[in-house]
Formats: sequence, C-alpha cells, structure tokens
Amino acid sequence: MGKKIPTLTGEIDVSELGYTLTHEHYVSLDWSMRIAFPQLFEADIFCERAEYLIKKAMENGLTTIVDLTCINNGRDVELMKRISERTGLQTVFSTGLYFNEEPWVPGRPAEFIADLFIQELTEGVQGTGIRPGVIKCATDKYGFSEINKTILKATGIAASETKVPVFTHTVAAMKHGLQQQELLEQEGVDLRRVVIGHVGDTNDLDYVEELMKRGSFVGLDRFGSEGGLTDEERINNLLKLIEHGYIHQILISHDYPLFYDWGSNNWQIEKSIPVEKVRVGFSYIPGRIVPELRKRGLSQAEIDILMIENPRRLFEI
Repeated sequence: MGKKIPTLTGEIDVSELGYTLTHEHYVSLDWSMRIAFPQLFEADIFCERAEYLIKKAMENGLTTIVDLTCINNGRDVELMKRISERTGLQTVFSTGLYFNEEPWVPGRPAEFIADLFIQELTEGVQGTGIRPGVIKCATDKYGFSEINKTILKATGIAASETKVPVFTHTVAAMKHGLQQQELLEQEGVDLRRVVIGHVGDTNDLDYVEELMKRGSFVGLDRFGSEGGLTDEERINNLLKLIEHGYIHQILISHDYPLFYDWGSNNWQIEKSIPVEKVRVGFSYIPGRIVPELRKRGLSQAEIDILMIENPRRLFEI
C-alpha cells in the first residue's frame, strides 16, 4: 500500500487514482448571489444533469478528477460529495483562494491565511471532516499585486508544511508561472509538487519548457475550450513537448465547470439544451482527444503516462 489521498468520500491509496483529469470543476459560482437568489442555481436539476455527464465520462474510463474550485469561487463540498456518491467518481478537491482582490485580505499576514488552509487540510472543511488534497492559487490580469503575493505566500507556507500538491491558475501570455515558481520556492515548496496551470494556452514552448526544467508539472488543461488555441494547436504542442522528452511532466484536462454563472452559454440555466448535447463535460478528452492522440502515433503506454502515471507520481512526491 502506498500514500493515502483524501477524497470527498474517504481516503484512497495513491494507486487507486486511475484515469485522472487533474483540473476540473463541478460548480463555479458566486456564493453571495446564490444565497440571495436561490433560483439562479437549481441544485437538484444540476445533480441530475451532472450525473448523466459524469457516468458518460466514466464509461470512457474516467475514475478520478481533481476539482480545483477555490474557497472564494463557489466551492460547495456537500454538493460535490453528493455527486461523487451518486456516480462513484473519485474526487480530490482543493483549499486555497482564487485571484479575486478580496477586501478582507489587506492587513492580514500571509501566515494567518496559511493557517486557514492548513486547518482545512488537516481537520476538514466546514465541520464535515472532509479534507482537501491539494491547494489552488491563481494569478490573472491583475498580476502580482500585494494581495496576490500575500495569497501566494500563504499557499507556499501551507504547502511546505503539509506537503500537498499546489495547482496554479495563470495567464500563459503573461508568463505568470515563472514568478509563481519563485514565490512558492521561497517558502520551501518542492517545485516537483507544483502544477503550473493553463500553459496549454500558448504556443511559446520555450516558456513551457523553462517551467518544466525547474521541476514543475505543467497543465495543458483546456482541451475543448472555445477560446484561445484550437484543439489541433493544443495537440500539436503536446506532441512537440513529448518529442522534447517532457512526457513525465505533463497533465491534461478540460478546466470546464459543469455549472458556472458567468458567460452566456450556461447549460444548466439554458434547460432547452438537451444534456446529451453538452459539448465538453468530462468526456471530451477520453472520448475525443485520446483517440486523436492514438491516431497521431501515441502508444497506449504513453497515454497511460499522461492519464494515470503522471497524476499518481504528482501525489507520491
């Protein structure tokens, strides 16, 4: 038996992760709006539709997701657990804060915020005893503001103490990953346990390789996205990175919430869209991208490295 990992439904051995998507979301929404206007999110309808989509993905081999919804981005542990129990999909979820410029952060030392993350990682969330297995942090268009640096420092302190993996959100064109690495390493974080997210959004492979040369995993984690690069470009870049010898540091995923309250193409609100016509869900990679990778020459052993071995190694480090 190997290392144990907490999930929504109990601890599993790292060897039980199986076929894993490492950057996904069940729900991403504004909690204040949800509380004020309950009709904006109909949980029962969502669960029914989510169950259909998840079981479809599991028929294609999916066994585990890492849900990277932050505390301040609509994380709902009880809802996620309900879905995990109904479907059998193993779910590792996160603590941490998104890039939002939170008004309660200024004046708080990073150590104070880190203690909150550590509390969740060791004791559980909201009195449930359900523990996160990773920390999520983010840098976006606001860049490395003082608030962002404080949150990144708190992430580094908590990750250094608990030794859990860190997943980041970045804007690839702004090359946030390099400074994120520096700030996390300053707090003693082993960069081999860090996944720099969304670098699949760029064709600048020199930048991507620079991140991996420092030891981190990279997330090519927006397959199926309607914005940014096409899937063809994403596949071409993935294959080039593999040719350059980096297959063991690549994680692929969708970063596609099954529900979100931003944008205009929300399938849960637009109930006229049959659930069977949802384009991405969690099935897009196993159902479309992986078969295309086989056509482009990847062996089953190489696909298993991307989908099974790399997630396992990340949690073993």
